[in-house]
Amino acid sequence: MRTHLFLLLMIFSFTLSKAQWVEIDPGVDNALYDIYAITPDIVVAVGTNGTIIKTIDGGETWQQKESETTKDLLRVEFPTPEVGYAFGYSVFLKSTNGGETWFSLNESSDCSFIDFSWVSEELLFSKCNGYLIKSIDGGHTWTEVSPSIVENLQFMNNDVGYGINGLNLYRTVNGGETWEFIKFLPDIHFIVDNSQFMNHVVGYGTYDYLNLFRSENGGESLEQNNFFSGISLRFIDENTGFYYESGLWKTIDSGSNFEFIGGEFGEGFSFFYVENENRTWGILHPLLDGDGSSRGVVKSEILDDGTYAEEVYLEYDPNTHMFSIHFAEENTGYIVGYSHGNPTIWKNSTGINTMSTAEQVETAKIKVYPNPASDILNIDLGKTFTEIKVSLSDVSGKQFISETHKQKDKLSIHTQTLPKGVYVLSIQTNQHNFNKKIIIN
Repeated sequence: MRTHLFLLLMIFSFTLSKAQWVEIDPGVDNALYDIYAITPDIVVAVGTNGTIIKTIDGGETWQQKESETTKDLLRVEFPTPEVGYAFGYSVFLKSTNGGETWFSLNESSDCSFIDFSWVSEELLFSKCNGYLIKSIDGGHTWTEVSPSIVENLQFMNNDVGYGINGLNLYRTVNGGETWEFIKFLPDIHFIVDNSQFMNHVVGYGTYDYLNLFRSENGGESLEQNNFFSGISLRFIDENTGFYYESGLWKTIDSGSNFEFIGGEFGEGFSFFYVENENRTWGILHPLLDGDGSSRGVVKSEILDDGTYAEEVYLEYDPNTHMFSIHFAEENTGYIVGYSHGNPTIWKNSTGINTMSTAEQVETAKIKVYPNPASDILNIDLGKTFTEIKVSLSDVSGKQFISETHKQKDKLSIHTQTLPKGVYVLSIQTNQHNFNKKIIIN
């Protein structure tokens, strides 16, 4: 039943996104909350009841690792390929062998390590009982730095770090001993004549900067909602950072000024991942969804010509909730969450598909036929390419065909031995990537 459900969801999802995200069954019953891709093939995920799972083959198989705890693990980070940390409320685990084995660093501590920032294998920052704490020995011992009012910690080095309090951005240049107020983040973007109604029945507005109000009767009465009580904030270096609230904002001067880059969604992000200075990903929180569940993933991108592009991926089912996203490199990313009550991992193994207009024109020339196919799948590339890599994978990510051709404009793939079902055809040339859903019958 679960396999059939995955297949139906994937058939639908292909119509909604260019980047082919496929569902992977992690083989566990406990909920998964966070995921970290050490390499495209080596990935670690954590969840409830001390669950830690790892794959070394890109998600085809998963092994459950002993955590020696039953407490919920909410985050996992790897400062190096060998050294990793898994943590939650009053639990802090460390691995020194790439996630194969784990040991506790805080057996008697009552600290919550949810707010955690690592700078290096040895230098770590966190929060405990209202204090900023610091470790210089990889988490074995901690010292109090100062009382701290900020959350969402992110340190760039021993001295420079960022954090938020409510909707206020703070910065430290002395290792957290003092924090300087930088900016109120949302600016005026939320306010449109103090009320913005999508229709005559359901609408949203603000009475102040900190609270969002919802009306289902055209504004006659208002119910307070707090979807924007936090900020999705990430810095990639001391100067460059992003946050997303009703669109993407970027700073290049350490947070002193934020420029509104663009955005068409009136939603906030429950999780925010910055890939580089021009591309971010976020877990989408729809504004009109009263249950607070997420519906998919948003890619925000500053293109080569300076224009802004935004796309929603995997927005296909209201029973889907996504908690975390992480990319090993540009072409391979993972999402963790659940689908219809089942722990689920999504993988993008075919690339992000960032194409210029010229590339889009070129890929439009590629013809694949027949589809559905039985014995032979023909590929007309539209012109001759120096090198062409062709692969065919099923919806679980399992690769059945992988070929490399040189100086070709037309190809044929024999499919008569493949099981019937839905596949992803991936074509890579020296100029662009092309992906297409294929049905084999």
